[in-house]
Formats: sequence, structure tokens, C-alpha cells
Amino acid sequence: MLFTIKNIRLLTIFLSSMILLSSCEKDEDFIAGFLNNGSVEMGTGTPDDWFLSTGNNSYDVVWTDEDSYSGDNSLRISTGTQNSSDFAFWAQSFNSDIPFGESVTLSVWIKGELTGNGVSIAIRGDDTETIQGSAEQFVSTQGASSITGNFDWTQYSITLDSIDADIKILTVYLIFLTETTGTVYFDDIQLQ
Repeated sequence: MLFTIKNIRLLTIFLSSMILLSSCEKDEDFIAGFLNNGSVEMGTGTPDDWFLSTGNNSYDVVWTDEDSYSGDNSLRISTGTQNSSDFAFWAQSFNSDIPFGESVTLSVWIKGELTGNGVSIAIRGDDTETIQGSAEQFVSTQGASSITGNFDWTQYSITLDSIDADIKILTVYLIFLTETTGTVYFDDIQLQ
């Protein structure tokens, strides 16, 4: 191959374009803050560090590659039957490096095709080593910000102000509320 100035310029343009495209990935600079695997990309069978409830098997709660805000995977909850007594959720807890006296904000990218009450995101603080009983601190979008209907990827957030010094565990919840049908996807979950 003959290396002319024109060939070198074309090669330089091509390589520069490839570098620029690879740096434009949505999740390249993603930081989950206090959470592990907020991008929900890691795991085998289920996403690492996340746990779930299927609401007495009333909901389909899965880790999926059907749709995502960034990367390949997201967390999905769906049902075709309106349930008045059970709800479903994805959640993650942590008990180290809790920022006592400070606020934390849960931010989640959500996409939905929902009818009814919709979904909610929440932060719970407990003064025990595990989640049990009533929460000492709790904040949710439920009743404050409606997340329902048909919508493309949208970022929602909720803030827990001033974490009490006696809190031993914080849990974030991505909740499919009662009296709701449809499908929702959650991705790029941050707690900062």
C-alpha cells in the first residue's frame, strides 16, 4: 500500500471518528454512587447486588436485554392483571459508608407503558442491620410525583434529607405499585 498524504489523512479521519464514536457511549461515565451495579450490567442469571419481590408471583420481575437506557440490560417488571393487594419491586441495600447528616438522592432512568397507579422509587433507612418492621426514615415519589402512562426513557429522582446517625442500612426500591398493569424498565440507578 502506498502511503500518500491523502491516504494518511483519510486514515487519520477514520481513526479520529472511531475514537469519537467510542467515547460517546451513554454509560461510559456512569457512576452509581453508593450503589453497586447501578448500570445493571453485571451478573449471571440475575443482576449482581439486586434483590426482588414478585408480589406472590403476580408479576414478571426480570433482568432483561429487551430494552435499556444505556448498555445492554435493564430491570423489568410487568403484569397484565391489576393487583389490589400486592406490589413488586427491585431493591438494593447497603450498610457501609452511610453519609450521616447528609442528603442522598436516588436517580433512575425509567421507561413505561403503564395503566393505573404506575411505579415509584423510594429510599428507606433502618436502625437495624437488616430490613425489618417500620422504617426509621422513608421517602418515595408515590403521592408526590406520578410515574404512569406511556413514556420513553425519563430520569426521575427523590431525595432523603439528612440521614439520621442511628441508621445502619439504606435500601433503594424500584416499585411497581398496586392497581397497575403494563411494563416498566429501570436503568442507570444512582444514589449520590
